[in-house]
Amino acid sequence: MRALSLAPLALLLAAAPALAEPAPPGASVRMLRFTGEKTGSAALVRLERKSPGNPVAVTVVAGRRSRLFLRRAQSQPGTTVYETWLDSRPGVTVTRGPSGPLLLEAGGFPLRLHEADLGLRTVRCWIGALSARMEPRLLSAAADVRVLKEWSGKDRLTDEFLPVRILWTVGEDPDFTPRGELKVEEGPFEGAPWDDLVRAASDELGKP
Repeated sequence: MRALSLAPLALLLAAAPALAEPAPPGASVRMLRFTGEKTGSAALVRLERKSPGNPVAVTVVAGRRSRLFLRRAQSQPGTTVYETWLDSRPGVTVTRGPSGPLLLEAGGFPLRLHEADLGLRTVRCWIGALSARMEPRLLSAAADVRVLKEWSGKDRLTDEFLPVRILWTVGEDPDFTPRGELKVEEGPFEGAPWDDLVRAASDELGKP
């Protein structure tokens, strides 16, 4: 099983965020620790800044070997940019405008698509081919998220997971099968790895 398998489940929870330090000015912080009885553990930190006209949310998830990043920001009124990557950029970017199709970009190659067409085999093949050129591991990570969503019994993901929801339509095989119970603990927590994750998320929060 890959180290990040438990990671993206954190944002499935709808509870109010817990405040923790250190945090950049104007940002809320949420910390979650996930422990699977037989599937390992992961740590998640989510920062959100709700400033008028430029809301930004960043999630960093740490497994034993890798970090999954998700970022959502408004580039201009009515246009939202979603990014996801493993460890370091580049990754996959999805842009949602006020109307028209979504723009999926990976490795400098663009693909315009409508969400209603994600079930079409041809569209899934295009998404898979484009993503595999950039970061094939993201396809496996997206498949893991889908399994975890079903395992948790939650019926929705938060908005940051739009790129992951698109990628899991490709149908990549997940890297694990859920077994046993999942323990969820909410922070704030201190020390490793939490301080490093907060700093990593804060760095991304401050980028344009």
